[in-house]
Amino acid sequence: MATSASTDQTSADKGIYGLRHTVWDQQDITPIYPKICKDETTDVVIVGAGISGLSVAYNLVKEGKKVVVLEAKARGSGMTGRTTAHIMAWNDDFYYKISKQHGVDFCKLVGDSHRAAIDFVAQTVNEEGIDCNFSKVDGYLFPHEHTDKVIQEILYKEFETAKIAGFDVKMVNLNGDPACGKITDAILFPGNGDFHPLMYINGLARAIVKRGGKIYEQSRVTKNEEHKVITEDGVNVTADVVVLATNSPLNHNLEIHARQEAQRTYVIGFRIKKGSVKKAQWWDTCVPYHYVRTEQKEDYDVLIVGGNDNASGIKADDYVKLSPFISLEKWTRERWTAAEDILYTWTGQVYEPIDSLHLIGQAPIPTYGSNYIVTGDSGQGMTGGTIAGLYYE
Repeated sequence: MATSASTDQTSADKGIYGLRHTVWDQQDITPIYPKICKDETTDVVIVGAGISGLSVAYNLVKEGKKVVVLEAKARGSGMTGRTTAHIMAWNDDFYYKISKQHGVDFCKLVGDSHRAAIDFVAQTVNEEGIDCNFSKVDGYLFPHEHTDKVIQEILYKEFETAKIAGFDVKMVNLNGDPACGKITDAILFPGNGDFHPLMYINGLARAIVKRGGKIYEQSRVTKNEEHKVITEDGVNVTADVVVLATNSPLNHNLEIHARQEAQRTYVIGFRIKKGSVKKAQWWDTCVPYHYVRTEQKEDYDVLIVGGNDNASGIKADDYVKLSPFISLEKWTRERWTAAEDILYTWTGQVYEPIDSLHLIGQAPIPTYGSNYIVTGDSGQGMTGGTIAGLYYE
């Protein structure tokens, strides 16, 4: 089992703190782009080189904009390297809830944005020749309690609303197949995306630089002003627009931070025999929910299981009571009997928007009118970060 202490030391040896031993090998990331050393002026400066920042940068350079990306550590050293990498058709805040809160037409727009994100990644991988193991896979939403009538009703409501939102969903019975987590009833969402997130964003970075964009690593931004950001070394980058793509925005705008809640999420990677689990994405109706997929290695596959989210910053005694990794392992082994030894454990920090909608666009009640944000992706960062790129295009 990987431990935070051992991976922190590995990261520290390379001068990059906070990397984790994940199935994507985040611990092996090293900077390949230079550190910014002098003031620059550009059309758009983007803070953060994860999937959000690089998706925004890629779309803008394709439109002919001058773009500078500033990254505190190295690309993918934040949540993009800790994701489980579901590019999801389903929205984990439930389409029926979004429809009830925001209306049917808005719910359709949310569905459109998820489909557009998946299609964009597929198109970009093809156009740029990015080798990132991208594939289209089925996704299954299943009840976390099969005998509970209320939960079955929730599944049916989600099925009907997903159809209204434009998805070609089907109610299926998987007959308790161990390769499918012993699931029976489920909603099938076709056409989700699997990929290797770090390989993908490295491809985006190459495409950005090829089109004239600039990426600077080890260039931590500590201050932003109107049309300007300043690094910890005092370097100024002046721009028409500032995009803060740092998971949680680098500012003190309470209107943003009051609209989302910080959550800790947990992931375990189990060794499984090749082909013992169907290549798909799996999500249950629990709140917080569990999410499952596989990743292929040369001699074996990895079953990647996440969930058991809790509020960030809880007391140590409360954390011990929750025992998130222990309960996540128990949940997995009860369903996916192919799970063998544990190869990876890691955690991530996600932000849950209080109204179920990602916070993408101009900062609300902005301190500076030039500031734009990407945050509140509800733990669906691969989808939300890609949507942000399409929005800023």
